Amino acid sequence: MFCVVRGYAYQVAAAALAWLDLDAMGKVYLEVAEDYAIVAQHSLDAVQVKDTAESGSVTLNTKAVREAIERNTPEAGLDRLHTFVIKYVRTLCEQAGVAVTRDKALHSLFGEYVKKLQASGKIESEMTMRILKSSISVLEAFNDVRNNQSLAHDNPVLNYEEALLIFNHVAGLVRFLRNFERKA
Repeated sequence: MFCVVRGYAYQVAAAALAWLDLDAMGKVYLEVAEDYAIVAQHSLDAVQVKDTAESGSVTLNTKAVREAIERNTPEAGLDRLHTFVIKYVRTLCEQAGVAVTRDKALHSLFGEYVKKLQASGKIESEMTMRILKSSISVLEAFNDVRNNQSLAHDNPVLNYEEALLIFNHVAGLVRFLRNFERKA
């Protein structure tokens, strides 16, 4: 039973990532032709999701993130996005052979993952490496925003414009990593 639930959780996480890439008219449907399907410009792209030991730890409170995007309230979704990014980066690290412990901070994990990417020679441009390396400090600051300016705790919530910038920047990083790992 646990494997079935874990598989569904991973399927929802994968579908949520696909949803982040949609244009204004696109839609994601779960359990259509495959695990999820993207409908855009009158075409259907069916995707079969594979759950592995490494991906089993990826979950996403899709309702909270989806509602934050639908309601145009990114400040309300920062905590959930942070939780997802931690789990996603942990999964990437496990797949890359980086030791993952619960007490290792997000930016530290990501820094080790970036070092593995650089050593692999799969990154073609210095600019991409600079962006990935600068994302280490971005993710460190994201920890602070999550802890002190989001709904994670009883805090004053970050203003809309800054929350939107952070949300979009972090989501863009996740989209790049997902597409890069899919290609690799």
